[in-house]
Amino acid sequence: MQSIEAKRARRWRGRCCLALSVSAAALLGGIDNPWGAALGGLILGVIENLAGAYVVGTQMKQSVALMVIVLVLIARPSGLFGKARASRV
Repeated sequence: MQSIEAKRARRWRGRCCLALSVSAAALLGGIDNPWGAALGGLILGVIENLAGAYVVGTQMKQSVALMVIVLVLIARPSGLFGKARASRV
């Protein structure tokens, strides 16, 4: 039998992984574009699974989501399908 704390920790860890993946998908597709965020989720899922199978292993699949977040924020902060907005001050 597992303790209640171990079960809660496992559930919490799963929710954090889900939140990381959802955030990475929304950033990849564009925060202001819901269709882009959905397509970003599809793209991220394919990238994570291919990288998990061939590059980093299944234990490190979540690190791919972090790398995607960093690369998208460096290359295109508005996301792949987001609109860049310029405002005058």
